Amino acid sequence: MTYRPKIRKKLLSAALSVALVSGSFAPAAGFAKSIHFSDVDTGSQYVDALYEGGIIEGRPDGTFDPGGHVTRAEAAKMIVNIIKLDAESAPKTPFKDVKDNVWYTKYINALYSEGLIKGVSSTEFAPNDKLTRAQFAKLVVDAYSLKIDPKASVPFTDLKKGAWYENYVKTLYKNKLINGTTLTTFSPDNNVRRVDFAKLLTETDWAVGDTLEKPSRIIEMSRVINKDNTLTFHGKVTGIKTVKITLSNTTKPEQEKIVLEAPALNGEFTLTTDELAPGKYKIFFLDDKGKVQLEDSVDIVELVAEVKEVQADIREDNSVVVTGKTVNADAVKISLNQNAKTEAKLNQDGTYTLTFQPLQPGEHTFSVIAYRKGKASRAVSKTVIIEALPPKIEDIKAVDEDTISVTFDDGSTAEIDLEMVLNHGENEITFTYKDFSYTAVVSYDALTPAIQNAVAAIAALPEKVSIEDKEDVEHARALVNKVFSIKEDAEIQGLAKLKSAESRMDYLINGRIILNNSGYILKTGETVKLSATITPEQPTEIPVTWTSSNLSIATVANDGTVTAVGEGTAQITVQTEDGKKAMSVITVSDKPILQFNTYANVTINNEIKGISTSFYNKYNKTVTVEKVEVFEDTSLRSRFTKTDFESEGIETQIQPNGSFGISISFRLGLWTTSDNYVKYTISEGGEMFEYISKLK
Repeated sequence: MTYRPKIRKKLLSAALSVALVSGSFAPAAGFAKSIHFSDVDTGSQYVDALYEGGIIEGRPDGTFDPGGHVTRAEAAKMIVNIIKLDAESAPKTPFKDVKDNVWYTKYINALYSEGLIKGVSSTEFAPNDKLTRAQFAKLVVDAYSLKIDPKASVPFTDLKKGAWYENYVKTLYKNKLINGTTLTTFSPDNNVRRVDFAKLLTETDWAVGDTLEKPSRIIEMSRVINKDNTLTFHGKVTGIKTVKITLSNTTKPEQEKIVLEAPALNGEFTLTTDELAPGKYKIFFLDDKGKVQLEDSVDIVELVAEVKEVQADIREDNSVVVTGKTVNADAVKISLNQNAKTEAKLNQDGTYTLTFQPLQPGEHTFSVIAYRKGKASRAVSKTVIIEALPPKIEDIKAVDEDTISVTFDDGSTAEIDLEMVLNHGENEITFTYKDFSYTAVVSYDALTPAIQNAVAAIAALPEKVSIEDKEDVEHARALVNKVFSIKEDAEIQGLAKLKSAESRMDYLINGRIILNNSGYILKTGETVKLSATITPEQPTEIPVTWTSSNLSIATVANDGTVTAVGEGTAQITVQTEDGKKAMSVITVSDKPILQFNTYANVTINNEIKGISTSFYNKYNKTVTVEKVEVFEDTSLRSRFTKTDFESEGIETQIQPNGSFGISISFRLGLWTTSDNYVKYTISEGGEMFEYISKLK
């Protein structure tokens, strides 16, 4: 027969074993003794699993010899059987000490063909030598093709770094398949015991193999005693579809056993009991076959109701809300002043609430009792003092801007002065009455009295105000502004009168009268009309009077018309009835008014070599320079005509407020006498005029 090697997949390194998390739980007593070997106590589940799977047979005397050591040949047989290698057709090995037809030969052949074992030399296998813990670690890892993890951490200090077995031990330890001989030693060179071999082989096959039947096991369990004396169990299982739990009250054996079942969904289950009576309970956890997997015990103490907290809150209407907290209670009752008890609302979290109707003034005591199954707790009391309630407001009205009238429900009324001024509309106010503080809303019509006050103040103003009425006008305006602050479009009778009074008051304080011209130059017989303007402008005309300072020079009519009477200067004055004045100067002259200036500008040895002469036209009309003549005493020394000037580009037409000026040089100078002068010939309006300007 041709040998066909077994095809084995490389298994990922993972948490391959399952740990029993028992806490206070204990394994069931059925795990203690092997059902097949009388000498197996600890580890019996692993030995029995291998026996039932046909992997081991035991010693000829019917024992297993758990403390004995495993030979290399025995290890070969168990490995071949559990990973199901074809031992019958495997080719021979090169080992001379592996004889034909010996019971272990075919197993060594199969392992050697698979590359899972080597000899102690190229020609020797040493089948009867003891297997070391290091050799066994490598054999199991290779047999199940576990993925090597050289980075895994181990606590063993006796593993030599880089030793051939190091990574095999790390891989098994990481996957919780192997323990040390102590917490910090692995003892790689020690011989492996048969019971340790059985445990590692069984755990590995249960985790990643398929030969041994998977055990029904509870691999993790937790138990919580709840506040209501119920128990909640939560666990993880393998190979169990339904978990059965039994509870027996050993304190009261006559009490019926409690049996509970829960399905294991996705390998997990949760189960909660009803409330348990006080006592000591024995608990068993069973699998689908009724086999006890775990045992437990728990003490359940009697729950006693207790009042933990009492509060009494007084509301505005003197009703009282009693609240608080209890533990282990299924009912709460409250009595008021030792009268009949009233049941309160009890919430799931143990809090309670009960509201009492408004109470009379005085001292009141609330007593709270918690119950559990009819048993009452110690009463806990809370005392409150109820104050007399203040009388309620039935009606409230505004008397004026800082006074209210209040009617109370006890029949009393009061007129109260406020510490505030009411605004138009709704006002939130605070006041005190009979030692009670109140906050209320009162409506106040500020507009009507404000309009009345404003109208009265305007009506009291005289039709024609004087400066003495200034404060009254300002007061009336303040009252009007108060009205408009309440309502912008309010109608106020007499408002036009106030505006007229304000305009006149502005005039009386800040007003003035202005003439259209500060002065005129007129010829005898000419007229000009002066006009007066009063600011600020008044709604009614203000009378004025006109006067002249010299009627022989100029007169003025009541309409401001001025008539030139004779040459000279007169002042025309316009005046209001309250004494405001404005003036205009009237100059009457029948010839142009010119201002001359002539002076010597170059004098050498009392001889004048040059002069400058000019004039300023103060007349209101244009004049023309016709001729300029220079005289030394009575002798004419120089003459210049209009034509001479114009040929030199000198302007001879002199506008009002304009000026004319020239400089004259003399080769033969003038003697410095007081009789030297310049004579001007000026024309205006077809007339000729002569002017003499003395040399200075």
